[in-house]
Amino acid sequence: MSSQRFLVDLLSPEEEEAVRVLQELIITKTDEAKKRAVQVLAKYITVSYYLGAEKAISQLGLPIQPTSISVQGLDAVINELSPVLEETFGFLAKDLTDVIEQGIKNNMSYQQIKQQLQEKLRTFGNRIPFQRAGQYREIVEVSPTGRLRLVRKKIKRNITISTEKYADMLARTAVKKAYALGHIEGYKAGGIRKWRYTAVADERTRPHHLALHGKVFVVGSKEEQLALRVMGEPNCRCRPIPFFDDPRYDTPAEVYEREKQEWANQTYEEWKLDKNIAFIAKANPQSREELFNLASDLESRFRNKNYRILGHILGMKAHQMAEDVIKTLDENFFYSKKQGMFTFVHIYSKHAVKEKFRLSDVLTIRKEGMRIGEAGNALHIIGEFRDGRKMHVVVNKKNFKIITAHIASDRYLKNLLSKVKEVEYDYQAK
Repeated sequence: MSSQRFLVDLLSPEEEEAVRVLQELIITKTDEAKKRAVQVLAKYITVSYYLGAEKAISQLGLPIQPTSISVQGLDAVINELSPVLEETFGFLAKDLTDVIEQGIKNNMSYQQIKQQLQEKLRTFGNRIPFQRAGQYREIVEVSPTGRLRLVRKKIKRNITISTEKYADMLARTAVKKAYALGHIEGYKAGGIRKWRYTAVADERTRPHHLALHGKVFVVGSKEEQLALRVMGEPNCRCRPIPFFDDPRYDTPAEVYEREKQEWANQTYEEWKLDKNIAFIAKANPQSREELFNLASDLESRFRNKNYRILGHILGMKAHQMAEDVIKTLDENFFYSKKQGMFTFVHIYSKHAVKEKFRLSDVLTIRKEGMRIGEAGNALHIIGEFRDGRKMHVVVNKKNFKIITAHIASDRYLKNLLSKVKEVEYDYQAK
């Protein structure tokens, strides 16, 4: 079976009746205007729910079938999905679901149906406007310590999102949350009354999700419902795992704390320059004294929610993070009298924005790239991104501070190699 086939193809014949019941459950909680849209999405949500339950049952070694799991766990998905569909796809529902239903009927692949949907969407326009400015919405606020509370936030501006991007995000989020809820229902079937929130270890993980990594929730509690709302946020990849309340089976809490620190440090090291360089470059300090004087202005930027969470995990205050940014810039770049600016300002304004790379990329290449040789007072370093692009970083041989950095073509590098003098130079050890 092709991996591109819809999830509904994973159902066995004996599970069809269970899906039908779940579809009816969802449809009865929606009005006629959304019925067809929900009916189609219900297939994917319910299959994902059962796949989550099946995974949990397998983990626990339970002698039961996934289809015996209670359907009440889907209420959270249904309650969130219905108003979103009503607002977003009310005028598109019939035409779009006709395309999907015909695709399923004709056994088309996901890519084929997606292509037909794109054709249909061109008749409506390719962007969806959300006129919500001035209205209020409820969100779950996560404190640096992982405490959860529901707050009302006023929406400041209207937004417009591409139809394809929003539809994809909506479907992925609903299916993913159903999968998580299926897990939890499977744990309940095995007598497990607690579960652990686990985040994903990369730079895409949002700090307020990372703050919950390793936190234990009681099934059916108010706090659990708030955690599930966080897990149901767009593009969230967090997962629940069973908590046995037994040190023989549960990973020690200090392991999760250590992982949080590692991931928070990774995010902070990327963010501290990349999210603040435009502000500092605009100030364009003309001396080391002016550069260090920017710390007080920078400090207020580190008081926002995300940095407060990272700072709490890393044990850093806002003023310490601001001072660290200035120190990092001072240690790696210098004021160029020839250019009349710090070299980080030159790199950002002349290369980074236009060539689409980050200052953290420059520091990474400087540290991990291949030292190809020297010319005059400059040491030349080459590194490659995951997308195949190559970066050329030039540093001063005496103090190893960065002179410039930019994306380099193969032709450029070939010409460069003909001009530099090959040298064994371990500047990292200096």
